This record gives sequence, structure tokens and C-alpha cells, in this order.
Amino acid sequence: MSAALDAVTWARDYARSMAEQVRGGKRGTSAEFFIAKADGLDKAIAALKPTAAPASGDGGGDLVAYIQRQWAWSRETFGPALRTKGVIDHIRKELGEIEREPHDLSEWVDVIILAMDGFWRHGGKPEDLLPRMQAKQDKNFARQWPDWRTMSEDSAIEHDRSEETVAYRCASCGASDPARFVRCLRQDCPDGRDQARSRAKSDGDQTERRT
Repeated sequence: MSAALDAVTWARDYARSMAEQVRGGKRGTSAEFFIAKADGLDKAIAALKPTAAPASGDGGGDLVAYIQRQWAWSRETFGPALRTKGVIDHIRKELGEIEREPHDLSEWVDVIILAMDGFWRHGGKPEDLLPRMQAKQDKNFARQWPDWRTMSEDSAIEHDRSEETVAYRCASCGASDPARFVRCLRQDCPDGRDQARSRAKSDGDQTERRT
């Protein structure tokens, strides 16, 4: 962006210089021609310059503006549908390209853009993305993670789930496995004792714990 801005600024300054030469009688071309060119380049410079960073707490500022532009273009280009399978299919293809060229940073950016595309198509708003990312970061920071030195570089490192509260547990036999717990609910408790059931409070719903 800086190189493009520098080039357009140089062209604008050159056009203004030519306009001054014309006015001084050194050139035969109309000065208005170069003035118009300079004015047009001024608009290009304004578009290339980054917008001023807004005050903190407004949802991300420049990131919000970027997302709004990206999503407007995506909606116009690919339509407003959910495109769930289409977005996932595209992400898979980009992941394949990353596997082939992991140091090509543009491929990682493609995955980020596609993930954001899926975010808005499924109900997300531009100003919500950064706060949700922050909330997820806070949650991950609070979790317990294994020592990375003991883990394979080629496998996912997952947080410790051993202390998470199970969503269901039979008060009679203690079953927490979903399939077995359903049997208990149907009065088929393997323990054969008191058929009272209880449901433990969970730290989050099933979907949240799987993420």
C-alpha cells in the first residue's frame, strides 16, 4: 500500500508541476488538463491512505471498515446465501495449497478471509468479530494446556478436558456416557438400584466444549 501511495503522490505532484509550467508559458498544453489530473490523483491518494484509528472499544475500527468492504463485495459477487458447504469446500482447497506452500502467507490470508465470510453468512456482524475473537482468546488463556515440548509438531494440541463437568450423569449408577445414560432414562439402569436421575450443571453446552 505504501509503494502505491508513493507512486500516486509522485504522479499528482508531477501533474501540478506541469500545470505550473503551462501557466508560465513553457508548455502549449492547457493547464486545466493537468489540474484535472492532479485533482483526480488527489482522490486516489485519499482512497489509498489508511483511515484514522478510532477510539478504543468501538469494535475494532479499521478492522470493521475492512470487513464491511469485504462482506459487501462477497455478497455482490457470490450472493447472500449461507453457502456453508461452498465456503467449507473452498477452505479445504486453500488448506491444500497451504500444505504445498506453507510459507506463502497469502494462502493463510485466504483462509482467514473465507472464515470471516462464513462468519457473516451465518449471522455475524462486522462489529462483533473482534469482541468474539477477544472472548475466545480469554477463554483459551484460562484453559489448561499440555506442555508443547511433549507433543507432536504434526498433531493438534488440545486443552485439558479432565476437569470439565459432564452434562449428564445417572444418580444411580453414575453413567455419563450419552448412550448408557439414555438407557437409564428408559428405566433400564444397569445398576438396577434407585432409578432417580440427575443432570449436572455444565460449564458450557456440548457444542462449546467441542470447540
